[in-house]
Amino acid sequence: MGNHPNSPPSSKQSPEELAASYRQSRKEMWVMLAAWAVFFLFVTAVCASLGGSREADGSIPTLMGFPRWVCLGIAIPWVAANVFIYWFSFHFMKDTPLDDEE
Repeated sequence: MGNHPNSPPSSKQSPEELAASYRQSRKEMWVMLAAWAVFFLFVTAVCASLGGSREADGSIPTLMGFPRWVCLGIAIPWVAANVFIYWFSFHFMKDTPLDDEE
């Protein structure tokens, strides 16, 4: 029964260790949710504001060969999100041990 995911913590885990692990994972969750919200709002605002724009001659403005709204609203935020994920994964996340056996 001790290996069941809903079983109570083993006696080897102190409340302080569990609290530290919980606090760290909760902090990581809030940072990731905030980043998601920022990227969502940015992408939505840029695509909505630039998506219907046309030049005076009726052509669609381009940037690096893409429609400007695609480049600024999708491609660049995608690269920025990947940079953020790299930073988050390798510099912000911390591995907290759950057992003394590890």
